[in-house]
Amino acid sequence: MSRTISHARNAGARISAVILLAGLAVMPGCLEEDEVSPALKEASSILEALGAPGSGVPGDDFREREYREAINILRPIASSGSDAQNAAAALMMSRAEFGLAEPKLKVVTDIDAQLYALVSALRAEYTEWSSLNSLAETAEAFDPAPEQADINTKIQEREQAITEAQQSAEAVKARVAELEAQAKEASDQAAALRVREQEVRNQTATLSARDALPLHEEAATLRREADAFEVTAETFLSQAETIRPEIIDQDLEVERLTQQRDLLVASAQEVAAKAVEGRDVAADLREQATQTATRINNLVQQLESMRTGEAQSAIDEAKSSLETAASSAGRARSADRSGSQLATGEIQQAMGTTLAAHASTLRHAATILDQIANARAPLPTQSTISSVQNSFAGAADTTEAEALEAFIAARDAFDGSSVRGEASDRIDTVKAEIAQTIESLGGPSAEPEQEVPADIDEPAVENAGDEAAAEDGGE
Repeated sequence: MSRTISHARNAGARISAVILLAGLAVMPGCLEEDEVSPALKEASSILEALGAPGSGVPGDDFREREYREAINILRPIASSGSDAQNAAAALMMSRAEFGLAEPKLKVVTDIDAQLYALVSALRAEYTEWSSLNSLAETAEAFDPAPEQADINTKIQEREQAITEAQQSAEAVKARVAELEAQAKEASDQAAALRVREQEVRNQTATLSARDALPLHEEAATLRREADAFEVTAETFLSQAETIRPEIIDQDLEVERLTQQRDLLVASAQEVAAKAVEGRDVAADLREQATQTATRINNLVQQLESMRTGEAQSAIDEAKSSLETAASSAGRARSADRSGSQLATGEIQQAMGTTLAAHASTLRHAATILDQIANARAPLPTQSTISSVQNSFAGAADTTEAEALEAFIAARDAFDGSSVRGEASDRIDTVKAEIAQTIESLGGPSAEPEQEVPADIDEPAVENAGDEAAAEDGGE
C-alpha cells in the first residue's frame, strides 16, 4: 500500500544518526589539530544544523545542497586521518547520502499514491461494468418488483456501511492526532534537554578539568535523556504512520461504497425505465458497458506503463541511493563497529519500509486486476488484463522478498550494535517492531542473542560518549 512519508517522520527516523553524530563530535582522535579535523568539524556542523531539534525543516533543494556540500568536504579526507577520523568521515558521509536519498524515497511514495488512485479508478470502472452487464441481463428478462425491492435494500445497506466507514476513519484520525501530540511533547522535552546540555557545557569553559568533570557528566546524562525522548517521539510517529493508512483505506471504502450506492440509485431508475423500454434499455446498457470496457483497458495499460516505467525507475534510484549510504556506513565498521551497525540498521530499515509499502501497492493492484480478469461478465481484453495481473503479482512477490531481506539486514545490524542503558531499551523497541514486520512478511525469527562480556567487547555507545566528554574536559 502506498503511503506518503512526511518530512517530520523522515527527520525523526534519523534518530540513530543524530546519536552517532553527537558521539562523533567529541570522539577521541577527532579533535586533534591536523588537516582532517577541520573538515570533520565543518561537515559535522552542516549535518547537525540540518537535524537540530526544534529547528524548522528547510526546503528539499537547500537540504540537498547542504548534504552535497558535506560530502564534498568529507570525500577528499575520507581515508586520510586516523582510524577514528576515517570512521567519523564514513558515518557522516553515510548520513549525508541518506539525506540525499530522502527525496527519492518520497518520489516512490508519491508514485505509489498515483498507482493507488489509478487502481481506485479502475475498481470504480469495474464496478460499473459489472453493474451495467447485470442490469442488461435483468432488462432482457424483466420483472421489476423484486429487483426494485432488492436495490432499495442494498442502497440502505451501502448508506449504513458508508456511515460506519466514516466513523472508523474519524476514530483513526483521532488516534493519529493523539500519537502526533505525544510525539511533539517528547520532541519538545528532548529539545529542552539539548538546550540545558549546551548550557551546562558552556559552564565548563572557564573551569579546570577537575572542576569541569561533574558538569561534563551532567551534560552526558542530559544528552542521553534527550536521545531517549527523541527515540520516544519517533516511536509515537512510527505508530501514527502505521495506523494512518487505515484512514486512506476507510476513505477509499467510503468512495467505493458511495459509487456503489450511486450506481444502485441509477439502477433503480433504470429498472423503472425497463418496465416500458425492455430490450431497447438492455441494448443501451450493453453499449455503455462496451465504453466502460474501453476505459478499463486504458486504465490497465496506464497501470502497467507506470509500473514498468516511473515506478521501477524510482525504486531503482531509491535503492541505489540507500545502498550508497549503507556502503559508506560499512566503511566505519573496523573503527566504530557500533556506529556502523546502527547507521546500517537505520538505512536498511528505510529500505525495507519503502520496498514493503511499494510491494503492498503492487499487491493491491494485482488483487483488483485478478477480480477483473475473472469477472463473471468477461471483458473483451480479459487475456491482456490477466497478463498484466500476473506481472503485478510477480513484481509484488519480488519486491516483498527484497523488503524482507532489507528488514532482516536491519535486524541483524541492530543486533550487532553495542548500545546499552536507556538507549538500548529504545533500540530494543525498534528491533521488536522490525521482528514483527519480518514475521508478517513470512521471514525467519532472529537467533537468540548471546551475551558478550563488556571487557572483551568494544565500548558501548553510551559509555563512549561519557569517556569522550571526560577527555574533552581534561584538555
